[in-house]
Amino acid sequence: MSMKKYLTRLVLVYLCVNIGLMLTAIIANTQTISGKDDNGNAVRSVFNDVENGIINNDIDLIAQHFSKQISLSVPGTESGFYSANQAISILRNYFNYRHIVSFILSTRQLAGEIPYATGAGYYSSHGKRESFQIYTALKRAHGVWIITQFNVY
Repeated sequence: MSMKKYLTRLVLVYLCVNIGLMLTAIIANTQTISGKDDNGNAVRSVFNDVENGIINNDIDLIAQHFSKQISLSVPGTESGFYSANQAISILRNYFNYRHIVSFILSTRQLAGEIPYATGAGYYSSHGKRESFQIYTALKRAHGVWIITQFNVY
C-alpha cells in the first residue's frame, strides 16, 4: 500500500470516529436536556401553583403539593414541622387577614434533588401596605414533587 492510500484511510477513519463521537454527544445531550425539561416542567407546575395560590388566596392550590410533614415558618407562629392539615390551617389564618396586592416567585431553581423557589410581594392589612417573602423547597417522593418546606418572612 502506498503512503498516500494509507494516509487517506487514516484520515477517513479519524473523521468517522470523530463524527461518531459527535453524534453520540449530541444524542446524549438531547436526552439529558429532554429529561431535565420533563423534570423541570413538573417542578415548574408546582411553583406555578404556589404563586397562583398566594396571589388568589387559594391555599388548597398550594396544599395539594404538601408532604405529610412540612417544615413551616410563618410570622406569629412557632417554626417547626407540621402535618399537612396543620400547615394548611396556619397558612389560611395568615393569608386570610392579608389582602395580597402583588406577588411573584422571582427565583426558581428547577434542577437538582431539592428544587426551590423564592419570591416577594406586598399585602395590605388594616390600611397598611407591607412586604413579605416566600421560600419553598420540593422533594421527589413516589414519582411526584412535593413541598417539604414553606417559609414566609
